[in-house]
Formats: sequence, C-alpha cells, structure tokens
Amino acid sequence: MDRPPDLDVPLLLYVGETGRADQRWKGDHDCKYYLAAYGEALARAGLEARPSIRFWCDVPAAIAPRRALEQAMIRRWLPPFNKETRDRWATPFTAVPA
Repeated sequence: MDRPPDLDVPLLLYVGETGRADQRWKGDHDCKYYLAAYGEALARAGLEARPSIRFWCDVPAAIAPRRALEQAMIRRWLPPFNKETRDRWATPFTAVPA
C-alpha cells in the first residue's frame, strides 16, 4: 500500500498470499522491484511515497482457500503490481533490478 499525503484513501499496489509471511520478502520477488521503481518515479516527479506492508493474519491456513481469497481480492481491488491486472494497467515498471 501507499498512503500519498494528498489522497484521502490509500492505494493498494499488490495483493499476495503466503503461509510464511516471515520469509515472503527475503528472496527475489518482482513486487520488490516494482516498489523500488515506483518510489524512484515518484521521487523524480517530486511526489512523496509512503509505502507500507500489511498482513492479514487470520486468513485460511489451507493453501487452496487462501489462494482463492487472494484471487477474489485481486479481482475486486485490481492492484497494479499483480500480474493478473496487467491487461488493465499494463506494467508501468519492469521487474529488472536497477
């Protein structure tokens, strides 16, 4: 999420599921590169980024229901960093590390 100071509501940038939130971001993940490029683009435009990560801790423990919930949330909110929404938003940033 990002909470730009000039908006009344936050921007949901990405939805992802995991059974291991403690390890989710330790390895390579395209969203980390998107987030870095997003921050750089905002900085070049003189805008402030205030990104934050949120975890929903009481999601289903079983993989299939958790992934179904993830897909339902992606379909509802259409976050721009999820690959499922690229037809709608295109890909404003690449997943190539700088």
